[in-house]
Amino acid sequence: MKSSYYKERHSRSINILRGDLTVSPDHALFPIFLTVRAEDNSKAISTAREYYTKIENDVKRLFSDITLSTGSYQEQHKTKVSAKVFNKQDSEYLQVDIAFHLRVPLLEEDFWERSTKVSRILDCLKVWTDKYKNHGDIHITTNDPGFDVRDREKYREEISEGIYEKMMNTITVIAKREQKKPRVKEVTGSTEIECHVINISKAILSMQLNFIVDFVDE
Repeated sequence: MKSSYYKERHSRSINILRGDLTVSPDHALFPIFLTVRAEDNSKAISTAREYYTKIENDVKRLFSDITLSTGSYQEQHKTKVSAKVFNKQDSEYLQVDIAFHLRVPLLEEDFWERSTKVSRILDCLKVWTDKYKNHGDIHITTNDPGFDVRDREKYREEISEGIYEKMMNTITVIAKREQKKPRVKEVTGSTEIECHVINISKAILSMQLNFIVDFVDE
């Protein structure tokens, strides 16, 4: 016989866990793992489908060029659905795990456009967890310890300013050593930018500035 506590508190629960985000030169992959626990198979599957559809609709509404597809991170051609039966307080419930990912095309975009798109996705993921958190008998947890995507712009500016300042200092040192006057002809940003977010908690942004400098007689 199922306890009243189980009926009230454990009739249905959902966990959304976000995996590592990776960005390559042509696309970004955002793995998401949806876990549903329910009293029976049909309820678990219907709940999983309900929330997958909610996320899918959000993606279509906000990002027209982003693909949402089921499948594990390593085996994107497969739909990864696994079910487990647990015993809790003399009752059984079914857990259904679904892994899917967002595929974000980043072709022919410069660093700023790519970074902005990545930031929007991270912000959207945070909105989902906030939106469905403590919603009735739905419980959503995330492995995000509080990474604030709004700080990305500040970090980006600090990184670019820091690189520029460091390079200019190096150019000045070289000029003094060679007893020349530095003349910076061009400063360009590299298109090969890597952005890797580890567990959504630590962002590593690497960018490259190319300096073309002439050293002329004073």
